[in-house]
Amino acid sequence: KILPYLVVKNSGGELVLGLDFEKTGRVTMTGNPVTVYVSAPEINRMSVSSGASIKVDKDLRVDDDLLMEASSGAMISIEDVRASGFSMDLSSGSSVKVGNASVRSLIISTSSGSMVNLDNVSCTSSNVSSSSGSSVSLRGKCGGVAHYDISSASSVKAADFVASDVNAQASSGSSLKCHAAKSITAEASSGAKIRYKGRPADVNADKSDVKRL
Repeated sequence: KILPYLVVKNSGGELVLGLDFEKTGRVTMTGNPVTVYVSAPEINRMSVSSGASIKVDKDLRVDDDLLMEASSGAMISIEDVRASGFSMDLSSGSSVKVGNASVRSLIISTSSGSMVNLDNVSCTSSNVSSSSGSSVSLRGKCGGVAHYDISSASSVKAADFVASDVNAQASSGSSLKCHAAKSITAEASSGAKIRYKGRPADVNADKSDVKRL
């Protein structure tokens, strides 16, 4: 009963999948999943919302940057990614899980209970922004500076994400575990906690709020 109302169209070079709510009204998809298989020479952006999900079974290779957006309980799952830049923007209980990623720059923004899990990432720079009870889990290595900005009871677990240098700010009951090889500059306030692994020679932090694991 759903398939006649499925919308598949090209909008300015982007593939758009959805339902024609003008015909169907608001419908509940529980128990009526619709699976669409997509093949494309290259994918530069994925945007998913409202409980929908995207699963990439094969290796994803992108010559330029890759952007992933998820909101309202949506999910994205990818086995392996290679790209120049890799950016994620998540909100409202959405989630992204990536097995392996080899990229130049990594940018993650999460809010409102959203979740990111990267099992094995290699990059030259990273920037993680997390707020409002969201969570990020990272493992792998960063050859340059790893930036963290977390707040409002969010949690970032990156003790197994080894960065050359770390620059971190945490506030409002948030929690950060990170790994610095050479240097760490960190500030925690309003009940936030920062814990770090490694033995960086240069530590610029208030030791009452920023401590070694």
